[in-house]
Amino acid sequence: LADMHRASRGRPAGVGIGVATAIKLTPGIFIVLLLVTRRTKDGITAAGTFAFCTLLAHAIAPDASRLYWLHTFYDTSRVGVPYISNQSPLGALTRTLRGTAEVGDWYTAVPLIIGTAGIFLAAAWARRGDWLTAVAVTGTTGLLVSPISWAHHWVWIVPALAVLIRDGHRTMATCGYVIFTLAPMWLTPYTATPLRPGWHLLLLPVANCYLLAGLFFLAHSFCLARPTRLRQGTSATTSEPSTRRNQPPRPRVPARLARTTAPDGGLERPAGRGAL
Repeated sequence: LADMHRASRGRPAGVGIGVATAIKLTPGIFIVLLLVTRRTKDGITAAGTFAFCTLLAHAIAPDASRLYWLHTFYDTSRVGVPYISNQSPLGALTRTLRGTAEVGDWYTAVPLIIGTAGIFLAAAWARRGDWLTAVAVTGTTGLLVSPISWAHHWVWIVPALAVLIRDGHRTMATCGYVIFTLAPMWLTPYTATPLRPGWHLLLLPVANCYLLAGLFFLAHSFCLARPTRLRQGTSATTSEPSTRRNQPPRPRVPARLARTTAPDGGLERPAGRGAL
């Protein structure tokens, strides 16, 4: 967050994002955001910092580093994908289809689509100067593309709630706060019983409430950033000058002679000052 705040103000950034990515890979999506928004120098700084910290970790613990990058990194089954705390799309599908093997290779397209759409949506908000929304959208997108998004990873609800409150959507913010405070997925039968979470149709919204909230926030942000709204705003600001260009020129009248009377019968005022 501190790095993105510096980037939004045109200051050098990227070191913090690089260190965070070396600790946990999910923040690496902010490097992509920096590159897409043409903060190329900051993106290179973040990527270089990530590489430096990774090489430093390899120098300190070479065996552990090789084990992670060559084996552990590709093995998602070791952490329990169907566990109820995993609120990623892969976790939801695994719980619904009763096993990771049932998901299939087609799932590879899901994070690619969500990631691409989320990054370009965040970049659109950044171009409009709303970096808080851009950061919230990027953080949420990172949670949705990751195969493992534990409940305690959803800290990006904080900037998302800040965006909703700032924009006056207090009802949505309240609902989001209640969902992430109560964590109702823990109320579902998440142990290894015949009725595991997600196996029953009525439990799907509850068992995957964090995931649904994240998808809703992205959809809400997209609806507010639609290009049609921008075009409507542009046409509204340009319609008046174009109309005036089509009208014949008005004769010039000295300001002392051009007098108008206020509608309420008050004092007269010169035309041109506050008058259309």
